[in-house]
Amino acid sequence: MDHRALKVAGIVLFALAAASARAGTGQDKAKEEIGENLAKIRANIQDITKNLETLDENLKTGEKNIAMLEQELAAKKKSREEISANLERAGKSLDETTRSGEDFQKGLAKDQELVETTRRDIDITKKRLAQLQENLKILAENVEIDRENIDKVTKAKEIWEKNAKSYKSALAELDGLRKELDGQLKSQRDSIERNSMERKKWSKQLDSQKKDLEQIEAELRKVNEKPTETKKKGS
Repeated sequence: MDHRALKVAGIVLFALAAASARAGTGQDKAKEEIGENLAKIRANIQDITKNLETLDENLKTGEKNIAMLEQELAAKKKSREEISANLERAGKSLDETTRSGEDFQKGLAKDQELVETTRRDIDITKKRLAQLQENLKILAENVEIDRENIDKVTKAKEIWEKNAKSYKSALAELDGLRKELDGQLKSQRDSIERNSMERKKWSKQLDSQKKDLEQIEAELRKVNEKPTETKKKGS
């Protein structure tokens, strides 16, 4: 577009030089050439103005997209923080449940050992049979309670493990979405930067074309004024 502007300016200067050297019909021809050049420059200015309007719309759209993406990223970040907190709580609960299960297993082993000891004591001494049988009953109840507790702990452990898997899966999905949104955000920013550079380029060309237009219009006014001066000299 700069080359065209220089070419147009050269044509105008040539036309003005020719107009100065000629009289009568030469001035008419110069006016005609200048008029054609003016029409071309006005068309160029109109095209550049349309391009600038399109770039402005693209910039506005890009800025809106960035705002929406930033809001969505903020929401995803908040969800990720909440899930991370839930995962941490689930991990702690799982550890506590596992330790409780281990304690119950140890308690069961001890109670079973006591049951065996008590049975041997029953064989050794009949005198303590009644008391030992009562102890055996109590210990057997404790064993059952321990087993029930172990079953509960095992079920709770399975639930926490399932929840932990769900949280990890959701966390991985959110990380994937975050990466995708980061890519879209970068793409939008790159597009805005390109459009901004393009807008500056077209703005410079528009200013140049306007200056050329002003110069040519000024020269045209001078050409239009010359016949009047010639008539005054003749009279």
